Amino acid sequence: MKLRAKIVLLLVPLIVLPLLTLGWIAFERFTNIARTTMFEQMDTLLNQMTLHVHSDLETVRSNLELFSNSDLLQRYLFADEDDRYALWQRPLLTLFANYIKAYPDYYEIRVVSPDGYEETRSTLENIPNSQDREDKSPYFRAMRQSEQTAQIFLHQNPDNQETAFLAAKKLIIRDPAFETQETLRGYLFITIRPVFIAQQTQKNRIGKNGWIFLTNRQGTILFHPDAQQLQRSLPKPLFSQLLQNTHADTVFKAEYQGQIVFFQGKQLHDDLFLFAVLPEEEILAASRSLGLIVASVILVSILVTGGLFFVVLNALLIRPIRAMDKVAKNIAKGNFDVQLEVKTRDEMGSLASALNAMALDIKYSRDALQAINIASSRFVPLEFLHLLEKENIVDVSLGNHTQMSMTILFSDIRSFTSLSEKMSPKENFLFLNSYLESMGPVIREHKGFIDKYIGDAIMALFAGCADDAVEGAIGMLQKLAIYNQGRMKAGYVPIRIGVGLNTGDLMLGTIGETFRMEGTVISDAVNLAARVEGMTKVYGAQILISEQTYVKLARPLRYPIRLLDRVRVVGKSEPVTIFEVLDGDVDNTLLKLKLKTKDLFATGIAAYEQMEFTETIAIMEQVLLECPEDKAARIYMDRCEHFLKEGVGELWTGVTSMDSK
Repeated sequence: MKLRAKIVLLLVPLIVLPLLTLGWIAFERFTNIARTTMFEQMDTLLNQMTLHVHSDLETVRSNLELFSNSDLLQRYLFADEDDRYALWQRPLLTLFANYIKAYPDYYEIRVVSPDGYEETRSTLENIPNSQDREDKSPYFRAMRQSEQTAQIFLHQNPDNQETAFLAAKKLIIRDPAFETQETLRGYLFITIRPVFIAQQTQKNRIGKNGWIFLTNRQGTILFHPDAQQLQRSLPKPLFSQLLQNTHADTVFKAEYQGQIVFFQGKQLHDDLFLFAVLPEEEILAASRSLGLIVASVILVSILVTGGLFFVVLNALLIRPIRAMDKVAKNIAKGNFDVQLEVKTRDEMGSLASALNAMALDIKYSRDALQAINIASSRFVPLEFLHLLEKENIVDVSLGNHTQMSMTILFSDIRSFTSLSEKMSPKENFLFLNSYLESMGPVIREHKGFIDKYIGDAIMALFAGCADDAVEGAIGMLQKLAIYNQGRMKAGYVPIRIGVGLNTGDLMLGTIGETFRMEGTVISDAVNLAARVEGMTKVYGAQILISEQTYVKLARPLRYPIRLLDRVRVVGKSEPVTIFEVLDGDVDNTLLKLKLKTKDLFATGIAAYEQMEFTETIAIMEQVLLECPEDKAARIYMDRCEHFLKEGVGELWTGVTSMDSK
């Protein structure tokens, strides 16, 4: 069978079936959209009415408090019966009338005595008063028995047979002139006509045929766009299901008034429920209309697509495909120099050009990948990858880690802040890069690698023996001396650095998130190394090492080292012994003097640990006579003088606590 025939047999069903499937999916999707849109309209309408009613009820509660705290009302309640009716009733009724004018929905305000007698009543309109005693009315009994001071009831006003909200407030007040305790003086009742609810019930529609109505807790219809439905009761099984779905806030499908409808409800008040009704037929009608549109679009698409397909098929496609097949086979063999002649500017021509470009891109990518691997090692050291047992950076994943013992080196430029303030941002970058350019090779020469730069500080790791790290620190200071010579020749002041070392177990790996991660080390040993470097400023030393590094030295006698102090650093409870590597003093004069007084200094520390402070002072004075710049000896003298003056306490252990990092 010819390739052209095969293409026809293959592509015809691939065109028709997907279009039919797409049409069905579109129809279902549009139907769901229509249903969802109408349900959202129901939910939006219910939420708007709920918010409005709740807002109105909150306003009623606020006004109830405002009314009850009226000075005129309190004077009325405090007055005796004669003064109450002679002096205060008319002003009080005027006040109530003003409130009613301000809030026309509040069409009746009453004051009722504690025993239920209606003392004062003001109405918006001429409403007959069917009874002047309220002691037997349900809401009065409920209010009297309730522990709450204010409540809102939904009831049918016996005076005009209207459904209304009744806001009630116990008037519990104290006459400050004669009473020490608050007393129930009566009740304040405000009758509110739910005008908003009635209006919204009449005018709001869901779609074309949906409506809303409200019932009480017994299922009696209180508000409905059809006046004939008022005061009718919903069937109990239906109303029970409506309440259940209202509490669950879900749409409920049921038969109502001879048709299938969707219900959704909201509880507006303890005794008032709002329901939205949408006939299912309205959704089905919208779905049928959408289905007709989709079917028409699919039919037109099949006809147009089929016609275009046969037009394209008549073009000469086979020859360009065969030519590209030949080129692709050459590329597969590694011959990336082969090129396909482009004769047209259509898709086939674009495909031929893309094939030519692909061959060149593969050739260039192969060369670029090698360059990228080299460049990436500048940001992620190869030593870091090797410790994670990864060949290159592509193999690294978030969370890769390994645990090992390493020596951590921290270095920091002395007084960098004051030095930096004298330079522009550009000069700062140039200075830091020239300094770091000098230090980096020294660390690598001694089998270490730089983990990160922290401003002017360097954090480096040595996976080998601790001697590599100590020799690397000494090498950094030797390199610094050469670097400072260049600075002084250029007219700049020389710089000094401090180096701290600590050895211990740490976790090395990658942290971050999928699209941004970095290699790091996490351990208490890292924090201690940083603290040790910080103490170089305190003791005027250039290289300090912890006891953990000292005991790991394979040849400790190779370096001039003196025990410096036992300290408790910030964040650690256990004391740490620190040692000074005297090779760090690149000033030969100071190095010679410290070496000369090394044994004498050690004798002074031994006396200090025995609490022989007077002897320690005498020894350290001798050290300072020989080496006036020995800051550590001065620290011990000051410390001993303080202890001789203030005492040391019963718990003295010879350990000094550092207050700063």
